[in-house]
Parts: sequence; structure tokens; C-alpha cells
Amino acid sequence: MTIEQDDTMLGRARVSDTPELTRYYEELATLDAGALWTVANDIEPWYPQPRSVPVLWRYADLRPLVHKALGLVAGDDAGRRVVMLVNPGRREVSAAAGLLYTGLQIMGPGEAMTAHRHQAAALRFVHEGTGAWTIVDGQKLKVGPRDFAITPNGTWHEHGNDADDAPVIWQDGLDIPLVNALDAGFYEVHPELYQTPGKVINSSVLTYAANLLPYGAASGPGRTRRCSPTPGSPRTRPCAASRRRPRAPRTTGSSRSTPTR
Repeated sequence: MTIEQDDTMLGRARVSDTPELTRYYEELATLDAGALWTVANDIEPWYPQPRSVPVLWRYADLRPLVHKALGLVAGDDAGRRVVMLVNPGRREVSAAAGLLYTGLQIMGPGEAMTAHRHQAAALRFVHEGTGAWTIVDGQKLKVGPRDFAITPNGTWHEHGNDADDAPVIWQDGLDIPLVNALDAGFYEVHPELYQTPGKVINSSVLTYAANLLPYGAASGPGRTRRCSPTPGSPRTRPCAASRRRPRAPRTTGSSRSTPTR
């Protein structure tokens, strides 16, 4: 059954103003209070009414302008040299969609950004450049094209580019607008400006990534499956052939045959 979306129906706020109610609302206002029924239908609409509008950002169009920023703004002055993607319907909160932010960050050869932390959580997806790195709470992680890295909220982090011949461009994604909407945002610069990284690079990957399959390492004709590195192993190695007996395919409820009678 479909209920007609009518704000005058029983169940919706449909109080008519009277002189007595107007005076009552004024009394509530003196105590920084109000009557829910005066705004209920606006703040609780019948269906979602997003302010974001459909937008298509093309990397090929934005890339030249991202590179142009290298010669216009110093990394130390910008903090982070980022071209953000702004939805026309969410300009007031600098969001790309809803309450989520994203932008394209560029770092020149040999450049390093200062360390900081904030309430917003972040992710990074590398588009181009081979020298990208990030340090999160003292752990240095090197990343390259198609690599994905995350920065948990509240952790110290900084970024840079070890390459001496080409810049790095990666895409940042953060929940800054959402955190700000909850009045929970903060930003802090590291007291020493830069962190001292640990001795082992990619230590988190070496410790926890044994269950991950590197990009392009899917098994198949003409491909050699690679094992993920173990702590202390600088590179991957061919996996030993499994000697276990192959398991029979698992059946599901949709694939079981129904016996005939």
C-alpha cells in the first residue's frame, strides 16, 4: 500500500498558527528552544532530497591544472597542494558529494609536506608517479600508481615524493564536511614539523599483508602466482605448488538439483 505524501494528513505536522501559539513560540525562543512541529516537515522530508548534483570530473581535463599548481604555490605555504573537486550544490561545505570531500594532490620531485593530524579520516589513491610515500604514526609506506593507502583519523601523517624526475599525483578522500557538520573537526601541526620514521619501510605491509594478492598477480595461463612478502623478505617469491587434494565445488541452494519422483 502506498501512502499519499500529503503534509496535511494525519501523522504529519499540521498545526495552524494562532495568536496564542505565536506568543508561546516567542516564550520558547527566549530560552533558546522551539516547537518541533513548526519545522518537522522541513527537517524530516518524505524522501531524501540531496543537495549534490550529478557532476563528471575528467582526470584528463584536471591534470594540466593540477600540474600548473606546482609553479604557482609552494608546498610549505599551501600545507597540502590540492585541487579539490567541488560539487556545485555543496560549495558551502567544499564537498564533492553529500558530506564527503575529495581532491587531487600533487608533490614535486624531492618534495615533502609537514606532518599533521586531524579528526577527519583519509584515504589516498595514487594516479601517477613512482616516488610517493606517506608516514603514519612513524611508519613509512611507499606507494605507486594504483596503490591505495588509508590514514586513520587522529594519526600523525605526512607525505612526500622521493623521485627526482617526476611529480606525484594522488587522490585524497576525507570526511571533512561530515566531521565539521558534527562540530568535531580539528587540525594540529606536528610539534617537530616532521616525524622520525621507523627503520623498516612498509613495515605494516610486511606484517599484515600476507593475505593480499598484488595487482596483476592473478593466477591463470602464462602467469606465475606470487606470494606476499613476509617480515624481513624484501621481495615476493613464487608460491610453492599446493599438494592438497582439490576440494569439490561447493553447492548452493540455487544450484542443487531437485530429485525427481
